[in-house]
Amino acid sequence: MTYIISFFTCIYLLFRQTASYLLENIVNNSLVKKGKKSYIEPSTSIRHPKNILIGTNSYVNKNCILWPGIKSKITIGNNVLFGPNVKIFGANHGIAKSSLINKQRWIEDDVFIGNDVWIGANTTIIKGSIIPDGSVIGANSLVNEKISKKYSIYAGIPIKFIKHRK
Repeated sequence: MTYIISFFTCIYLLFRQTASYLLENIVNNSLVKKGKKSYIEPSTSIRHPKNILIGTNSYVNKNCILWPGIKSKITIGNNVLFGPNVKIFGANHGIAKSSLINKQRWIEDDVFIGNDVWIGANTTIIKGSIIPDGSVIGANSLVNEKISKKYSIYAGIPIKFIKHRK
């Protein structure tokens, strides 16, 4: 009897995990507004797909996360490249001391990525960030600000200006 219960528990968990994967990756991918020749790898996790806009000829690599908030947007320009495992979050929990962390309201803001941008592998981009045209973000970086210099290279945790593109 224990084996039968364990078998059905495994089937249930497998179905639930598969359904969640299909919703976050396959179905939501098809609902994102994408320009011509833009592609999102099927392993990308997507939430609130109607809040994501991707321009033409852009590529979102394997195992990326695109999670705008319910009210915030992620906008990705034309000719943008993502390395694998890039994560973009348009919302985050509040951190006030006066309330339990899991009871805090979401704080949301848009994320904007301009044209001709390369985001290196394993980079995290958080709410309120702006990456202007021509930027290169080094691998393993944290973008947590509005970058002002176009056609420049940034890297680090948090990002710092490295040099202008030549």
